[in-house]
Amino acid sequence: MHGISGKSARAILDHLYDAVYAVAPDLSISYWNASAEALTGYAAAEMLGQRCTSPVLMHVDEHGRPLCADSGPLQQTLHDGEVRDSHVFLHHKDGHRIPVYARVTPMRDDAGAICGAVEILSDDSAWHASQLLLRRLDELALLDPLTEVGNRRDARRLLESRMGEWTRYGVLFSVLTVDIDNLKGINTRYGRDIGDRVLHMVAQTLQHAVRSSDAVCRWSKDEFLVILVNQSTAGLNVVADKLQRMVESAFLEVDGGILSPTVTFGTTIVSPADTVDTLMERIDHIFIQNSRGAAAPTER
Repeated sequence: MHGISGKSARAILDHLYDAVYAVAPDLSISYWNASAEALTGYAAAEMLGQRCTSPVLMHVDEHGRPLCADSGPLQQTLHDGEVRDSHVFLHHKDGHRIPVYARVTPMRDDAGAICGAVEILSDDSAWHASQLLLRRLDELALLDPLTEVGNRRDARRLLESRMGEWTRYGVLFSVLTVDIDNLKGINTRYGRDIGDRVLHMVAQTLQHAVRSSDAVCRWSKDEFLVILVNQSTAGLNVVADKLQRMVESAFLEVDGGILSPTVTFGTTIVSPADTVDTLMERIDHIFIQNSRGAAAPTER
């Protein structure tokens, strides 16, 4: 590892809570600590020698845009030696995106020349709070065990709660429908296990990309709801665009290639005449309309 020597230094880095990895000037990974393994699901043996520009480390910003291209933070720091901080979404081995706080610092040799860079990644997803929520949902039979988000029963509970806030206090809420395109085709070609991994990947990417006040639930086999509080029509479209880019930047490594799902979004906002039942009927109608124009997943 460039710029870090001695077993003691490695031992210290291996026991840090934060994920740490280092790259050489050619952007190849020269160090990958135990916390990086835990955070990303990738073992050091899988990562050493890979380049930052590989799909595995292709971070995206909060809008789903890739960062680890020619102008990414690591490349910029290798060029000018500046320390950079950013909030990004990294790729987990299971396919979904995880929000992290990233700090990139240069490494220098004895002559002061830049000889690499280190990126420190801190989990930015309020993990402990989410785990408590998962356990509570599980206890109340409101958790979908495959995707680890709320189930349809939980979706109805949340819609009833939001409807009560809307009728009593005028707190606006809206719903995004998310339909995985051609899940049946994925199951047929790759098997049900891969289809299940796609479902989990999409659910977790959505879960990590929304605000803590919003909720993600599995509506049916390949359909999800995102229930959003205080979101205007214009804001709803912005969120839908962001989530679509985020989901479609997620991928699984399958049979030596990369499988990226595509999704179809729909939107609806509560109206004064709505009840929970009319809203649920409208949601089901949106899913029916979306399924008629579903696209195929992309492979590369």
